[in-house]
Amino acid sequence: MLGLIAAVRPPDPVRAGVLVTTSGRSVLAMAGPTLAAGAALTIVTPEEPQRAKRAVVVKRVTDSEELAKHTVPGPYYEVATDSGSSALPDFAVAVLGHAAVEQIGTAVALRLGTPPVTIRARSCTSSEGLHVTLWSGKPLETTRLWHAYYYLGYDVDPTRKPADYREGSQSDQRKR
Repeated sequence: MLGLIAAVRPPDPVRAGVLVTTSGRSVLAMAGPTLAAGAALTIVTPEEPQRAKRAVVVKRVTDSEELAKHTVPGPYYEVATDSGSSALPDFAVAVLGHAAVEQIGTAVALRLGTPPVTIRARSCTSSEGLHVTLWSGKPLETTRLWHAYYYLGYDVDPTRKPADYREGSQSDQRKR
């Protein structure tokens, strides 16, 4: 029995980033080891109705004025749609890997990793920015896996809930 328990491995950590598209150019900010050209991505729009698309890394870029002015740190990558996909959204979360996608009402669930985990995205606002998060199932009720902050530069009505900023993230990019 002990050997069986030792053989069960924990799920791979989720690696994610923020993607913005301006003037037809999509740029991704994703912390961690450098991504190779051709690396597979699954793109999810965090607001409902959520949509998922496939994309690939084109190349690493030295900077992104758009992401930097919104206080999203790099490294940065130029991203393009995978063959057959429509244009990428203006703002989205990108998850490393091509995930299986399931539509659940107006939300999207991704299955990714070894062993597979279910990942769901959520967005909410604080007083001047947008928080995007990934969860290990239903948002606010399961473990938060990832968090990033996108500074808007103007006041908005906060929609955050206490569970949005609960600790326990695997790889928070920026907390506010």
